[in-house]
Amino acid sequence: MPILVIGKHNADKYAKQFLEILAWFNNWKKCVQSLPGTYGENKHLFIPGPTFDALQSVCCGFASAIYFLCKTKNRRLTLCRINQDVNEHHFGNVRTAAGSHNNPNQRECMAAVATSCVVRLLRMEKGNCSTLLGCVASLRRY
Repeated sequence: MPILVIGKHNADKYAKQFLEILAWFNNWKKCVQSLPGTYGENKHLFIPGPTFDALQSVCCGFASAIYFLCKTKNRRLTLCRINQDVNEHHFGNVRTAAGSHNNPNQRECMAAVATSCVVRLLRMEKGNCSTLLGCVASLRRY
């Protein structure tokens, strides 16, 4: 399966698709609200409120991120890097680095991120100066 890369040339298309998904859910909610009776009686015909709120945040967030990164900053966005498994893996490593508990505080999180950044640099065959400077800057806080 080819890797989807969103850049300046196709950012509008994908941002628009996220907003179209959101519009479809908004139309569904309006349709349910317009049914005879009260919305309380008919709300079981629509997704739960917290789920709808989260869906709105995700759709608007992705559309905004695509526009900001691809159109404003002229960067590319590779969707395979925005994957829940990658994020879960990262935060699992942060929780593991916290030691004796699974709920690290902010200081422990920042220390774990800085440590993982250095470890990642040590594993790289070719270093990147900007990445190295970012790691050094995050380590200086401690």
